[in-house]
Formats: sequence, structure tokens, C-alpha cells
Amino acid sequence: MTKTVVYSHPAQIDLGEIGDYFATCSDMLPQRFIDAVDKTAQFLARVSDHSVIGTLFESDDPACQNIRIWRIDGFPRHLIFYRIENSTLRILRVLHGSRDYQNMRKEDFL
Repeated sequence: MTKTVVYSHPAQIDLGEIGDYFATCSDMLPQRFIDAVDKTAQFLARVSDHSVIGTLFESDDPACQNIRIWRIDGFPRHLIFYRIENSTLRILRVLHGSRDYQNMRKEDFL
């Protein structure tokens, strides 16, 4: 059974900001990016029924345990941060890989 994909509020803000930036480059790019994020999230939701994939986000903060990172199809410099919660795949953040995400804390995922 495929997990339900849920986008957190910070992830929704990330998508809006990235979309706004991409809109300065091309009229088609924001929608192409949103479609790629959705396609990647659906892939993660299907695969996570059988195995857990992605790089484990390393943090000393216990609230950040079990967060995984996966590259977005077609946008390899952008990353999805997600966590599996029972029958839900929760997208926590969507960020460019050049961001200082290694030092993110619980507050950055709320």
C-alpha cells in the first residue's frame, strides 16, 4: 500500500519560495519543479512500503531522528527532507543542497 504524502507547512513555504525564484528564470520552470517534487514524493511513498531509502539526516537533536534526504528527480541540487510516520510520508522541507542544512535543528522542520 502506497503511503499518503503530506507536505508540512515549512515544505509548502519552501516550494513557494523556490517556485518564485524559478519564475524569474522561466514561466514553465516553477510547474516543472512542482511536478518533479510530486513525482519524487510519490516514488518515495511507494518505495517506503518495502524499504527505507535516502541518506539519514545526522543530528544530535533527538527530535530530528529518522529524517531522510533524497534528491529531486530532474533537479539534483534540490533535496527533499522526509520522515515516514506510520502510513504517511511527511515531506518536512524542500531545500537547495547548497544551504547549510547540516546544522538544522528541530525548529527548522516545524
